[in-house]
Amino acid sequence: MKNKIKTASRGKKEKQKSKPEVFPTNGKVLESVLEEITTRSGDEVLEQDVTVECPYCDESFEIKVSSEDAGQVLDEDCQVCCRPLTLTVHEDDGEFGIEVERA
Repeated sequence: MKNKIKTASRGKKEKQKSKPEVFPTNGKVLESVLEEITTRSGDEVLEQDVTVECPYCDESFEIKVSSEDAGQVLDEDCQVCCRPLTLTVHEDDGEFGIEVERA
């Protein structure tokens, strides 16, 4: 007698990969999205590194200021000699200026 080999199916179905949906676009849609990304909104915060010269030790160092700091008076320590400084931050068209005084 010969043995018959029976192959059993395990009931697994092969998963089909779904294709991503492709939507037709025109240049106007992409241009408007690009404009939204590159246009500066009124709520955007600008940051800039500004070089400050210490009135005590005459050494220069950089501090990071943002548009949120504009018009404010900040109390900082010199990063070189650690003496207290008073910084007054001004912003003019995205450019920052800082007045430095001894505290």
